[in-house]
Amino acid sequence: MENVDFQKAKKASALSVLDDLAAELDSGFLEETFLVRGVNWTMRLLCDHERTWAAGYIRNQNVSSIVSSMKAPTLAIGIRSINGLTVEDFFKAKWSEANKDLSEAEKAMIAATNPYVRQYWFAEQLYVWLAARPPAFVSELFDKWNTLEKRREAAEEAMGKSSTQDGTSTESPTTPTLSSE
Repeated sequence: MENVDFQKAKKASALSVLDDLAAELDSGFLEETFLVRGVNWTMRLLCDHERTWAAGYIRNQNVSSIVSSMKAPTLAIGIRSINGLTVEDFFKAKWSEANKDLSEAEKAMIAATNPYVRQYWFAEQLYVWLAARPPAFVSELFDKWNTLEKRREAAEEAMGKSSTQDGTSTESPTTPTLSSE
């Protein structure tokens, strides 16, 4: 019976990894909502331009400064909503105030310069908010972030096990067989 339970757990784990892989491949990202200190934080793993934005805030004097300074900007660009409200919802009034004196042509020119300028602006507002919070709180949020990163790593590892370098499929221990129950 123990062996059967172990096999079921292994199969469930493999299917979970495959679900994560499918979610990332199909939608381009992994996203999850975590409860931290009574608040729901929806986080989505970063794409390349978001990683680049976050890297601009990371101090690289030594390993300790890299690790401590990467948390707030990574979270700021990766958090998509808080208790169901988008990050933009929290800072909309500030955005309107900052842009009230710009003409429509100026707004269009800024948006055309970088299609992500609005996203970065809102992320920067959240970054400032997070940077002012106690490090223990930011670390608590970042621990949740790391669970998403670990899921991505497991999905990528499963993908690597399921294909050879030439792209042909191979049998893998993470690929469950449908005939066994």
